Amino acid sequence: MNPRQLRARLCLGLALGLVLLLLALPLGYIVDKKLWADGIIDDIEPRYARLLGLQEMAERIERARAQAEAVLQEQVYPASLDTDRAGADLQQRLRAVAQQAGLSIQGSQITTVPPASARDGTPAEPFERIAVTINLEADLPALQEMLSALQQQRPAIHVESLSLRPVRGGRRGRNAADAEGEDGQRLTVQARLNAFRVTQ
Repeated sequence: MNPRQLRARLCLGLALGLVLLLLALPLGYIVDKKLWADGIIDDIEPRYARLLGLQEMAERIERARAQAEAVLQEQVYPASLDTDRAGADLQQRLRAVAQQAGLSIQGSQITTVPPASARDGTPAEPFERIAVTINLEADLPALQEMLSALQQQRPAIHVESLSLRPVRGGRRGRNAADAEGEDGQRLTVQARLNAFRVTQ
């Protein structure tokens, strides 16, 4: 091989090496970017799958939210009804149930307990308690009928306390059997009953 051919081959080899080097730089950059993109996709893929799952569950979540809202509306007074009106309604419902069960109403009083306010990062309670203290006179079957009827009331009424005492000189039968008969012994009843109102 003569020097001219050797020089030509050497130039060709150098040119080829230079072309390969010039091609290797962008190729390496492309490979590096592909690996970076694959890493990002691997990181995002589980989040995306969770998001798709939530999207598919959106209808079920909305149905559950609507059911919870309906249950809440049955259990408490709405925020749109002010405290005074809610208290008056509770008192009227209690008096109506007591009268329907045959109890004699001696008096009633409304009190409200505002929700605890937010402090130390704890959110404020979303409900205020409306209480009615009611004094009644009744025999035991009538009282049981009233308490049973209260369970059907909506918004719900909760018994906080119940105090029973026999009426002095109250109506009694001629003997012990009559005293435990249909009429039974008259009782003085003091009950504190609660309902709740949404504040938010």
